[in-house]
Amino acid sequence: MDAVKKALIVGISDYGPLPVNALPGVESAIDGWGKLLVDRYDFGEVRQLANDRATKGEIKTWLEWLFDGAESGDQLVFIFCGHGVQLTRRDNSGHVISLCEQGLVTFPERDDDLEKATLFGDELVAGIGTFKVPNGVLITMILDCCFAGGVAPDVPDPMQAVANDTPSIVYLSGTDELRAGCHGIVDGEPRMFFSYQAVKLLDQLPKQTYQELTDAVTRLLTGFQKPSLLAVPSNRVNNYFIE
Repeated sequence: MDAVKKALIVGISDYGPLPVNALPGVESAIDGWGKLLVDRYDFGEVRQLANDRATKGEIKTWLEWLFDGAESGDQLVFIFCGHGVQLTRRDNSGHVISLCEQGLVTFPERDDDLEKATLFGDELVAGIGTFKVPNGVLITMILDCCFAGGVAPDVPDPMQAVANDTPSIVYLSGTDELRAGCHGIVDGEPRMFFSYQAVKLLDQLPKQTYQELTDAVTRLLTGFQKPSLLAVPSNRVNNYFIE
């Protein structure tokens, strides 16, 4: 049976009641990623959540769809374009879990504040364990938001191979854990700088490694933001993007 290629693309430009700025470049970013995956990489299943559909609960539900039933050789992609945040994380009882933790800001549900609307790294990958995603599945996480490089949960030493029953994961982030992401007008249109350059590079040259792509985007974004790359096992940075 042919390997499955599935992607979940999330983009939020308007956060409703949350006190954060609008991101008008998100729409073109998620449309660009979706078109790239279908046209250049032959993805057959691409789902998109935008704005008020991209609540924390909905994203978790669709992450279950992404991971459920995965088999060796499948390629799974998660893309997030929106706001990132670093804040103090608390449990449901209000006790501090972490003084400073990075996460993805989702669209708020009901009376959610910023912390409740934040999807943290361990929540992002929880389905990998829940659905026992096996070795041989290739997972790519593309995060275009502030502090994106810090969203990846704690992982084994990236210089060590992971256990045989664990899928490989690449985190390609638009900026590192300390810097803000950038957006603005490019070619007369609002753009997310990282997504715009990454999609354009991959459209021109689909067969390049994750490391080559990261290096190329970094050169184009000098002075704006610094993309980051983490892979487990670490040698996967030298694999081709969406093999």
